[in-house]
Amino acid sequence: MVNQDQLFEHLKGLNLAQFEEVLFRLDIDPAIIPSSFAEQSIRAIQVIRLLKQEKEGLKCLKKTLAEPAISIVGKQYTGYEIEAQVKQIVGEYIQQPLEGREAEKRRLDEFVRNNSRGVLLVTGAAGFGKSALLSHIKSG
Repeated sequence: MVNQDQLFEHLKGLNLAQFEEVLFRLDIDPAIIPSSFAEQSIRAIQVIRLLKQEKEGLKCLKKTLAEPAISIVGKQYTGYEIEAQVKQIVGEYIQQPLEGREAEKRRLDEFVRNNSRGVLLVTGAAGFGKSALLSHIKSG
């Protein structure tokens, strides 16, 4: 069950860039909610109202707010802070398990066993599990 109060508090606490990124990721037209000059709480209420109208809207909002990248949007980092943030985000992404692709994992394991000196290039769109695949290889 999605807790609307928690979603509201999370949205309300975002900086402007983070809020706009959430709108972008959820494909919400900024023109249909109050402008950035309005109080953040008013904007958050409207986003929740809009998403409640969709079957999985609030679940999508919860998932989007949990994205590691959302937490750093609009923040300024320097030097070692940048490296630490990148490592944290990448680490969180590669901790996600590689599920449901047993055939691909077997073929990959076989390739790695038989070609220890070769190079394996894995490409794909965002969200297709390249980092999870790398984590699988490292753990194997």
